[in-house]
Amino acid sequence: RDGDKEKQQPGEKEREREAAHILVVQVKDTGKGVPPERLGSLFCDFTHLSNEEAMAGSGLGLSLARDIARAMGGDCVLRSEGVDKGTSFLFWVPLDAAIPE
Repeated sequence: RDGDKEKQQPGEKEREREAAHILVVQVKDTGKGVPPERLGSLFCDFTHLSNEEAMAGSGLGLSLARDIARAMGGDCVLRSEGVDKGTSFLFWVPLDAAIPE
């Protein structure tokens, strides 16, 4: 995560300071990628990148993932350099509440 410091989302630094232990999951692919202007909209309910993909899912996966991460005090983001350059999904949650003292 150190290499991502310059790309942090608002409030991320504050959450990191509050939690000594953070679970980070990152999934990368080399698929067709996402146009930069569509990255944020894919977290809206029932949203697909294209009509062709609408048949493959409900369009709720990213929305639910973000809601769950935020409910646990974390967040998730999508990153893509653009079309045909793959996509990276990053999910993090603080673990301090789950670690006994």
